[in-house]
Formats: sequence, C-alpha cells, structure tokens
Amino acid sequence: MSHLRYGILEKFKKAFDKALSGGELLSLAAVHCTSLCMTQFEEGFEDAIGKRVKSKWDTSTVKEELQLDIDAYIDMIRKDKLHELEKAYEGDLCQVLSEPLRVLLDQAECGTWPAIRKIFRHETGLAIDGFSNALTAYGVDKQMQENMIRALQEYAIGLLAVYAEERAKTVLTDMIKRFERIMEYDCNFNPRVWTPEDDFHMISQYAFSASLELLSVVAAIRLDDENDNIYDTLIHALLTTDSGEGQNTTSLDSLNSRTWLEVMSYHII
Repeated sequence: MSHLRYGILEKFKKAFDKALSGGELLSLAAVHCTSLCMTQFEEGFEDAIGKRVKSKWDTSTVKEELQLDIDAYIDMIRKDKLHELEKAYEGDLCQVLSEPLRVLLDQAECGTWPAIRKIFRHETGLAIDGFSNALTAYGVDKQMQENMIRALQEYAIGLLAVYAEERAKTVLTDMIKRFERIMEYDCNFNPRVWTPEDDFHMISQYAFSASLELLSVVAAIRLDDENDNIYDTLIHALLTTDSGEGQNTTSLDSLNSRTWLEVMSYHII
C-alpha cells in the first residue's frame, strides 16, 4: 500500500501543478485534484488485492497518511504562491508611491503631508483591495488574510519611512539652500537687489521661517489628520525674540526632547 500511496501522491502533484499552470484557482484545484486522487487510491487498492480481500483490510491509516502528504504539498505550493503574490503587490506599491513621495518630500511645504496622505491612502487602498480579493483564490483563513493585509500595510508605511529618513539626512543643507535662495531672489525668482526701502529684518525672518518649515516637515511622519505643534515649537524656540529670557529658555528646552507633542514616538524621524 505504501507503493500505491506514493504513486498516487506523484499523480496528485502532476495534476495539481498542471491545473495551476492552466489558470485554475488554487483552492478549487486542491479540492478537485484531491478528490480525484483519493478515488484513484481506492480504485488502485481494489485492483491490487480484489474486492473480497479489500473488505478485510483497514485502509484508513494509509488514506490518512496520503491525505497528510497531499495537504503538505498543497500548503507548500500555497506558501510559495502567497510569497510571490505578496512580493508582486509590494513591488506595485513601491512603483506607484516612490516618485510622488520623493517629489512631495523634496518640496517640504505646509501642504506636503496632506498631499502625501491623499496619495498614500489612495494607492494603499487600491493595493489592499486587490490583494484581499487575490487572497480568496488561495483558500487562506480569515486570520491569515488579516495578517497578510496588515503586513502589506506595514510595508507601505515602512516604504514611506525610508523615503522620509532619506530626506532628513540632507535637511540641514537644504535649509541653508532655502534660506539663501529667499535672501538672494525675490518672489518672482529674480535676483534680489537690496535697496534702503527693503525690510532686511522681515525678509530674513521669512527666510528663516521657511527653512524651519522644511525642518518641521521632515521631523516626523504624519499619516493621520491630527495637527501637531512641531512648526510652532521651532518658531517659538528659534525665531521668537521678544518672549523674555526665561520663556525663551523654556522654549529651547523643549527642543532637547526626543518627542513632539501629539506625535507618536515611532513616527519621529
């Protein structure tokens, strides 16, 4: 019976692989091929020993072992297919998110994170819907489906974190460039010609605040719609000069912390 069992198992593998190659859903192919091969096992056993002798044999143990072998092969193929599916959706997310995220983070303006959230939610929503629908073809249970969807969401967040951290590495240089650009060029991007009528203090304050805005944008990841006080804290601590010595010291002390109010610690860059 062991010889018959291994022979039927090989037939199952060939039939199952052929069904998948032909485009049949894994869950359906598993049921169809399993049923067919178990029937072949019964017929093969009967042909080998005859109907009368068969009634005296207990084939339940061998059938259980064959079923376990079949299930193990299905699980192995399912695992490989799910891995391929997961990598495909991760690749798609990377492709559709990479350029817009980098462009928006390079701009680093007040509307950067609302724009990022809009694109991020739209693209990840489409990916999750497609991924969820695709998973139904593999016969995975609800818990596994939820875990895989959560993993895809975490991948997208991790992708965003990588780009944000890359942007943060050059923030000091970019702050200086932004400050110099505003000081050297007017609002029409023409070289600035300083005259006695120009308010140097006001323009320099504006250039400084624009540089701090860049810093505030890359200081943390904002995936929810909650407002934070990062920009206001930077302005109050570094740009406000008329708040009194004690109050200014308190403001500077707030920058020593590794956290920001209303920002989760794991979102801080």
